[in-house]
Amino acid sequence: MGVFGNNDGDKLYLTERYRGVGELFAGPHELELAGRKILLMHEPRALEALVASGRYDLVVYGHTHRAEIREGWPLVVNPGEAGGWLTGQATCALVDLSALRAELLSL
Repeated sequence: MGVFGNNDGDKLYLTERYRGVGELFAGPHELELAGRKILLMHEPRALEALVASGRYDLVVYGHTHRAEIREGWPLVVNPGEAGGWLTGQATCALVDLSALRAELLSL
């Protein structure tokens, strides 16, 4: 599951290619999974306000391509970039929803 980014031009093609893996949504996208309220978003424009709102257990964002984990409540995660083209680091994040913890993995 994911949200489109600001450079995702052919959304129909990307949706087709992603089929079988998960779903892509226009962001921000709210969902509940394992009893946790989650927000997926690309651009972090309103990140701090959404974190402070108290509405979510987990906020996942992208756009900066810089991997980040902010422990606490809510848990805030930027998985970085899988390709590593902009930062030189290919990363993803693994989130444990029951413990509300995350770790960054190098690809």
